[in-house]
Amino acid sequence: MRFLIWLVFTALLAQNIEGPQFEVASVKRIGSALQSPSPIVTSSTRFSGRLAPAGLLTRAFQMPTFLFVNLDKVSNDYFDVTGTLPAGATQNEIPAMLRNLLIERFHLRYHREMRDVKRFEIRAAENGHKLRESANIVDDHPSFTVKPGADGFAEFPAGRDVGPVGFGGRWAMQRIGITVTDFGRELQGTWLDGVVVDLTGLTGKYDIVLKWGASLRATPVEETNVPEFSEPPLLVALRDQLGLVVRQTRGPAEVIVIENIDADVVPN
Repeated sequence: MRFLIWLVFTALLAQNIEGPQFEVASVKRIGSALQSPSPIVTSSTRFSGRLAPAGLLTRAFQMPTFLFVNLDKVSNDYFDVTGTLPAGATQNEIPAMLRNLLIERFHLRYHREMRDVKRFEIRAAENGHKLRESANIVDDHPSFTVKPGADGFAEFPAGRDVGPVGFGGRWAMQRIGITVTDFGRELQGTWLDGVVVDLTGLTGKYDIVLKWGASLRATPVEETNVPEFSEPPLLVALRDQLGLVVRQTRGPAEVIVIENIDADVVPN
């Protein structure tokens, strides 16, 4: 009788599986020592990669880590994850499949709620933006090499989305035919640790090249008066190069509250 009650109680607590699932999936723990993420490989039939559960969560919900609450519940171990997509499925359905995989194998339980979080609001500078309307030139050639140019920043081939790429603390990225809203989303959670909100009112598509510094360089003994920062930080680069100003505020945003996630996965 107790066992039956436990089964009913567990079922009531379980998160519901909704939407598409992998036809076949494998999750194997490989531990945390000397491990690192591996490139994510996706195709029309398969998903594979080496990730920690936090990486699975961000991919499954398409949200950065700062929008998750209780990440301390998540294991730091890495797992080799592979999944076979069912016939007719698209790559756009992979996040839902990963959510269901987390629910099924890691017993993930969560809920969504609104909380006050850090925000970065993007506006056009007082004198106007400096964005270039997209020339609609896209280079689909698969092979190219990125090397630092004379200024130490990466040189990019025309018509390609590349980066961010860094050489010695000098970072650069190029985007072709992107909206300000989508450009802001790329900075969200990676270079800006908060929700990025586009308040420019711009709806066009632009070709963007941005260069900025992201590290302090060691000052040589003979150059004791040289400023430590060798290149402009990101927010200065956005203002000076693109005519976009960023203001940090706070505001409501939807977050994922993790109620439970097991350290041990359910066997295949």
